[in-house]
Amino acid sequence: MLKTLFKFVMLLTSMSLVPGYAHALDAADVPENKRSTLGLYLNSTEAAAFMEVSSKFALFLDVRDPHELQTTGMAEPVDYNVPFNYININKWDNEKSRFQFDVNPNFVNDVKKRFKTKGLSGLDAIIIICTSGIRAASAVDALAVAGFKNVHSVVDGYNGWKNNDLKWSKKLDRTKMYGKIASIK
Repeated sequence: MLKTLFKFVMLLTSMSLVPGYAHALDAADVPENKRSTLGLYLNSTEAAAFMEVSSKFALFLDVRDPHELQTTGMAEPVDYNVPFNYININKWDNEKSRFQFDVNPNFVNDVKKRFKTKGLSGLDAIIIICTSGIRAASAVDALAVAGFKNVHSVVDGYNGWKNNDLKWSKKLDRTKMYGKIASIK
């Protein structure tokens, strides 16, 4: 109980240290296609600042397909890549002129595992980033259905992160990547 109370106090304290966090984005300022059922939003600058002061009390996930990360890299403070959707090279989306995305059926269970691995509790935050904020909203909704209450989407996503010149690396850390990676000999 004391540990939970301490974590809650530390989370509240860290939130007050982040400029603008107390005034995180209002739902009215978020495009409809980027809104989630929980209504918790950060822009990339707020997410970076939040993780800088309270990364021990939050799980920062990049929900893009690993193939996307290969070409773009990922935000340095991201804890793990857990894709919400996969690129399915066997299905073509004629309307969008690209390969179709299929929902990752293991998404919620994989997030639960990462949450537990990091030693987090129900009071701790999850921050979700994707390319532009649309997939992040869908990922937040899936986690809300699973019972998570403190899940924030980064509404400007990778695009905002890069445009704001925040810490980013094209060199991927294999311990953060999704799936089983065989050792290279």
